Amino acid sequence: MQRREFLTLVLGSAATGCLASSNWRTAVPLPLATQEIYPVLHDDLLVVAGGLSRSNAGELVMSDKVFGFPFLATQAKPVEWIELPNLPQPSHHVMLQSLNQRLFALSGFSANNSGQWSASTRVLELRGNAWTSLASMPFPLCETVSAIHQGRIHLATGRRPTALKNSQWKDHNDVAEHLIFDVANNEWSVGTAAPTARNSAAAAVVNHHWHIIGGRTVAGGNLATHEVYDFDSKKWDVRAPLPDAQGGLAAAAVNNNLYVFGGEYFTQGGGVYSAVWCYDTTTDRWEKVSEMPVPRHGLGAIAVEDEIYVIAGAAKAGANQTSKRVSIFKP
Repeated sequence: MQRREFLTLVLGSAATGCLASSNWRTAVPLPLATQEIYPVLHDDLLVVAGGLSRSNAGELVMSDKVFGFPFLATQAKPVEWIELPNLPQPSHHVMLQSLNQRLFALSGFSANNSGQWSASTRVLELRGNAWTSLASMPFPLCETVSAIHQGRIHLATGRRPTALKNSQWKDHNDVAEHLIFDVANNEWSVGTAAPTARNSAAAAVVNHHWHIIGGRTVAGGNLATHEVYDFDSKKWDVRAPLPDAQGGLAAAAVNNNLYVFGGEYFTQGGGVYSAVWCYDTTTDRWEKVSEMPVPRHGLGAIAVEDEIYVIAGAAKAGANQTSKRVSIFKP
């Protein structure tokens, strides 16, 4: 479906619309500062796993910690983050997904081969007090985005090793690959590749459509590209680009709207984006609706009913001023 046809179909439908909001509040912070995370809502827990920070000596530090924030707690006990079983090894950019009351951790980078950027093909499931290995991915896919559809986990775009080397950040290239994990049968297959190779994008699903927004390329920097995968037709289409080219951002969906938070840039000394953008899927339009009280990149965004939890990240470009902060945005 071309963009013009899309607009013809949706303009007559009821739109929720993007409305400006300054409704922010803070939640209980994480027990430790972290960034480069992909949190997930699993049953009644908001789960965060692994990530990066920087030591006082300026070195990158990876975490194996897994934390869950319970949404259902007795009134007699304050709600706090609880510690879940550690990952098998410290890792960052670990993709979490929850499906049919099962919690999965996919791919990510760890310290193998004498480097901190060794991309993994591992797929783990939390069973009781330990993580169990499942069918390995056909190839590593890190700094990717994910979605759930009909009992399958979809991953698209990201970075994978270019050749035999797999330990340093420079050992990977941007890809447009699309992998599908059939959870029930513990099998992987290859889906239709995205039009654009990129890493560090953001994504969310609205009405059987998987929106992949922004990101960056190793060679070309940040992107504003916005592409959509139709799970029914198994085809990709193009939508209105993000008003700013942003990489390292996060996104979540509430009703028919997508909300985008944060991201970083490295030009003019580098920085972090503060604008909150809203995309109305019924009109194919973006609007700025808010400013983040503390802008971050490498963060996570999870919709819980009609609110969005904006989790951790770093307040300066790179692995600098990594944060424990959890903010709640109500559109």
